[in-house]
Amino acid sequence: MEKFKWAFIGAGNIANKTAKELLKTNRHEIVSVYSRGYKKAQKFGNKFFAKVCGSLEECVLESN
Repeated sequence: MEKFKWAFIGAGNIANKTAKELLKTNRHEIVSVYSRGYKKAQKFGNKFFAKVCGSLEECVLESN
């Protein structure tokens, strides 16, 4: 089965908790993240192996 790909807009506490829950199964993959705070997005991206994007458009397109 192909994994469902996620693009995260925001990298705060709710995003981190949601990402952890999603990855408990093998059916989801976090592929990209965008946040107004680049350092926050980088931390999230490193933690969940997601590409850090510089714009909303790039983040969404990355998940396709």
